[in-house]
Amino acid sequence: MTLTNSYIFLNHPHRKKQNTTTKNNNGTEISNTNIDSVSLKLKKLFNITFSDENKHSWYKHRYRIFIEDCDIEIEFSEIKNESYLDITSTGKNKSQIIKSLEKIHKKILESDIENDYIMFVSYDAISEYYCNKMYPKLNKLERNLKHLLANIYILNFGIGYPKTTTKNEELKKRVKRTLKLNGNAGKNEIELIKNFFNALNYGDVELLLFTKQLTSIEEKAMYDFVNNIKPDDKFTGKEIQDIVRGFTPKSDWERLFKSKIPDDNIEKTISDIRKHRNNVAHCKIFHKDDYIKCQKLIAKLNTKILKAINITKTKDFAEKNRQELAICLSHIADNLRDFGRVMKNIGEGMAQVSRNLSSTFQIIRQRINPVLEGVAALMSKTTRPLSDLNLSQLKFSSLLTDQVDDDVKP
Repeated sequence: MTLTNSYIFLNHPHRKKQNTTTKNNNGTEISNTNIDSVSLKLKKLFNITFSDENKHSWYKHRYRIFIEDCDIEIEFSEIKNESYLDITSTGKNKSQIIKSLEKIHKKILESDIENDYIMFVSYDAISEYYCNKMYPKLNKLERNLKHLLANIYILNFGIGYPKTTTKNEELKKRVKRTLKLNGNAGKNEIELIKNFFNALNYGDVELLLFTKQLTSIEEKAMYDFVNNIKPDDKFTGKEIQDIVRGFTPKSDWERLFKSKIPDDNIEKTISDIRKHRNNVAHCKIFHKDDYIKCQKLIAKLNTKILKAINITKTKDFAEKNRQELAICLSHIADNLRDFGRVMKNIGEGMAQVSRNLSSTFQIIRQRINPVLEGVAALMSKTTRPLSDLNLSQLKFSSLLTDQVDDDVKP
């Protein structure tokens, strides 16, 4: 396996020349103003002897050395005012090769080469290695963070979360550009709900979390409160403090996340990670020290995010369901109370009907009993068939025609 670091050296415009004195064949001293070439400085730096040198052409040289059990080829090309250096390391694995390249790079930085030459790395294999190693960690962190955002925002604001939470106009424009929202309003609304968090980059997440503002709900509450104040209303100092505190702009982090991740330095942590992330994303210098710092920050934040996700899933989801259940039970209780009032009215009505029917039946019994008694008495005294009898012959016939009609009311 092979990796290469490439450098370019330019003559330093403010370098200091050194005066040296030599003698010619006649013993006369000659004063020279010399600066060692980059190639000479490197040969001295790495103790390269003539036997190590593999001369390729009159302007190009190749040297071979061994560092960290790696085979190192140093290819050096000299142009008039520039020098080009390629350091290629061959080893068993990337980790071993990177150690050798790091050792060489550190040695160059600690030398005096930069006193006389401006050096910059034209291809940084060390940064490439650590960027590739760091990217999966950043990827995981960012996805966990967006997972937490989605859970909490939707849990608190429902389907309307993008409009409720996103009041920053610049952020709205960025999201709209990213999602290419134009044309059909209904389609745009669905697309925004589905992909709002996917449209945010890391910097947008910072803006969303730490911008202090009032939500639409809080603005409406403040508006309603102010409009309902009467001229003669009086407030104590404590009440005024509570009112001001209640309507003071807050960040979404303070409002929704701080109770789950109680870290006063969280904004700085996220900001520091963003700086490292930008270096990784844009292929900038990212060496071992940067990797270690970023790894510690990510591990710390990731642990807290995962804990917050767990709290949301176990406690917040349960609490939300409890609240919804309480609302449902409240509606059921209200309906039962209404039903109870209806049944009570029906019961009272039925009781009145029952009383009326009882009174009517009582009157009927009082009037019809004598009739039945008369019929029974007549039947016991006569042998004639009942069908031959004329009711007009009965003394109590008037009971059926007059008194019942007068006394029995419908």
